[in-house]
Amino acid sequence: QWAWQMGTINLKGQVVPVKLHFLLPIFWVLSLLSGLAHGGTYIGFRFIIDVLILFVTVFAHELGHSYAAIQYSGKCHCITLWPLGGFAEVTHEKGPKEDLWGSFAGPLTHVPMCAMWYGIVAAVVRGPFNIMSTYEGCVCPF
Repeated sequence: QWAWQMGTINLKGQVVPVKLHFLLPIFWVLSLLSGLAHGGTYIGFRFIIDVLILFVTVFAHELGHSYAAIQYSGKCHCITLWPLGGFAEVTHEKGPKEDLWGSFAGPLTHVPMCAMWYGIVAAVVRGPFNIMSTYEGCVCPF
């Protein structure tokens, strides 16, 4: 009731609804307004970090949990994304080993994503950078 269905995704023959909690777009707007208050390239940086990277990372993480459950003859009833992350409503009839695999499948998606996001940030930052530093040097065209 607090989330809207954005669409569906087909995972190994199962149609899984993907929902967006009403607070997530509010978070995005507030984040972009915060970036606007700092001006210039900072709004582009906020958009990249808070909207693109966060949204795609959380979605891929939940897909990892969902795919693992389906892999073990389970079901994914829905994926919901909200500002504090997301959750995949999954069930299966297997044992603790499969539960453990399902738990680790989400975080395992972060390994390839880390390299991908680092590359994207490196493409928009001039010169060497520290991933934990501020937005200085961003050449975002926004």
